[in-house]
Amino acid sequence: MLEAVAELGAGVTTRELVDVLPMSRATVYRILKHLVAEEYLVRTPDLRGFALGARVRALGNAAAVLAPADRADARS
Repeated sequence: MLEAVAELGAGVTTRELVDVLPMSRATVYRILKHLVAEEYLVRTPDLRGFALGARVRALGNAAAVLAPADRADARS
């Protein structure tokens, strides 16, 4: 779901997600509700769509910080 929102871009609607994801409408709604509650996704200001939230950005930042060490470990 997070990858689909990232790929489709900010403002992606529930209908668009239902169309591209291999899950039922009810499942998409349930997961969206949970991801919004946990701040992985946010509603757009007009409430019509979704965008990646602060917790996704935090994960990306953490991954960027860890990436150089991971690359060094992989070469060993």
